[in-house]
Amino acid sequence: MAFPLLAALMLAACAPAAPWQQPYGLGPVAPAPPRSPGNPPAGPRLPVLELDTLDGPPWLHSTRYQYRLQYLDPQAIRYYATARWEAPPGRMLQVLLAQDLRGSGRWKAILTGGDGQARLVLRVHLHHFLLDFTGPSRGRAEAGVTATLMEATDYQVLAQKDFSCSVPMKSASPAGGAAAMAAASREIARHVTGWAAVTAVSRMLNH
Repeated sequence: MAFPLLAALMLAACAPAAPWQQPYGLGPVAPAPPRSPGNPPAGPRLPVLELDTLDGPPWLHSTRYQYRLQYLDPQAIRYYATARWEAPPGRMLQVLLAQDLRGSGRWKAILTGGDGQARLVLRVHLHHFLLDFTGPSRGRAEAGVTATLMEATDYQVLAQKDFSCSVPMKSASPAGGAAAMAAASREIARHVTGWAAVTAVSRMLNH
């Protein structure tokens, strides 16, 4: 009787993973559109900016895919057993933010290695990144960060602001949640990029 069971387990182990068992990301990173020399970005050229490593609470340091059943138990955070993120949320969001900052064309350079050549430092703290189900078949992807712009020489804070975004899921599934989270993350990256540029311009005008 053990042989049929053993054969079934071996077949299951060799079977290819279903799509919903694959790690999810925030979508492909699209290259920034090329800028012609005669069409520079609006506004003054900004100095070298260092994008610090995104940090966050311990529960966002892993690739576990979080969700909450708001309609059933709003205090409990749950995890998908057969779905995960391809990287910790902070690392994925940092890639999007670095791309957005470089793609804006406003900065002389965007550094991520902390080599001491930057004039300003942008530090982002990720504090919210999960799916919030308001019903069995509906929910939203919610993400939130706190952005801080500082002087690179002495880390004097120039400005700090909270950003959050909530995007409805088109399907109540890990894939639907990943698509909604990608949209929320890109929206946050866009707002942080614009805010950092405006704050840097204000600093230049006041010096």
